[in-house]
Amino acid sequence: MTYTTDKWWEIFEDDTLNSLIEIALKENLDIKEAVQRLQGARAIVKGARSALFPSITGGYDLSRSSRPGFFGKDIGTDYTINLAAGYELDLWKKFRSSASAAQFELDATKEDLDALGLVISANVASSYFLLRGLLEQEEILKNEIEIVKKRKAILSDRYRRGLVDSSVIYSEELRLRGLKAELLDLLAKIEKEKNALWLLLGDYPQKGFPFNPGPPKNLPQIPPVGIPIKVVEKRPDVRAAALRVRVQDERVHEKIAERFPTLGLNLNYGRSRNASSFGIISGIFWTVALDVAMPIFDAGFRSSQVEREKAELMSALIGYQRKLMQAIREVDEALYMNWVQEERLKEMEALYDAKRSLLKLADFQYERGTVDAIRVLENRLEILNARLSVSQNRTNIFLDRIGLIRAMGGRW
Repeated sequence: MTYTTDKWWEIFEDDTLNSLIEIALKENLDIKEAVQRLQGARAIVKGARSALFPSITGGYDLSRSSRPGFFGKDIGTDYTINLAAGYELDLWKKFRSSASAAQFELDATKEDLDALGLVISANVASSYFLLRGLLEQEEILKNEIEIVKKRKAILSDRYRRGLVDSSVIYSEELRLRGLKAELLDLLAKIEKEKNALWLLLGDYPQKGFPFNPGPPKNLPQIPPVGIPIKVVEKRPDVRAAALRVRVQDERVHEKIAERFPTLGLNLNYGRSRNASSFGIISGIFWTVALDVAMPIFDAGFRSSQVEREKAELMSALIGYQRKLMQAIREVDEALYMNWVQEERLKEMEALYDAKRSLLKLADFQYERGTVDAIRVLENRLEILNARLSVSQNRTNIFLDRIGLIRAMGGRW
């Protein structure tokens, strides 16, 4: 059995992301484990429903014996063939409540699988966009390092000619070492995130990436989600919590029914043959029995079971309320964070454009000889820093957008 869900990730219009998530939903070990739990829940439903029908068993006994009798040894073959049927009348809906509880638990388990599928797909998308952003930032840092090396080479030449003192060289060396350390930290993050993505895909960590690195795709706009309560009611984890309230309600009914008398019907029908010294006795036999059982004294055991299930019911109600409140908070926070990140990105992009304009001016002045190469290189570093900020904020927007999708239950 494989797991399928709403393909919310297609709003990013990224074929690579689509294929990665499809692989994860098929090969991820957590998904496979949850699918097996769902199969087990289906078996429990089947077992609970079986109590609503009669049980029929058949038997066959065959023996051959030799024993002393009145007229010598009795040697003969004896056999018995019988069918037995038993049925307990569900007068107080005990079995129906048990079957309903099992069905609601199965439905809740399906919602659990949907919730897990949403988490796995969101984690794959987050890891994918984070990796693409980190790779872009790696390229920017490497460019910064090259520019600082050029600056250091120019300043070293000026130091040898006595135009600058040694503190300038030391400053550039410290700047270069800082950028190299930052690059090493970034490479460690890339390696860690790459391994995490391989694990989400249900595979061992490997060299290279499970996709072709490139710049992030276009970002989908925030949808009009309306009132949060209308959105969160569709979340699979919220629906699972609501279903488990119904599970506990049915279990309370089941335990209450166990305090009342039980009425059972038993039927036994068959044929037997017995050999003896008097001859062979064979024929049809049958019995019909009505069994009535009523609890008289159990030292409060059954009433304690009812009270326990009632407490579990109240606990499930509280859990549902907490899950609902948490879901509303997550949607509200996700909407706010998406708005903040979009506003911040606008400012970073405006700053980046402004510094690009300054670089054009510096290049023009450099060609006319009014500024030196150090000033131009410094401007290029400022542009790369601005581009790095834009890249980081753009990555954060993708991650926050995925967080909003997850908070909304994967429905866009």
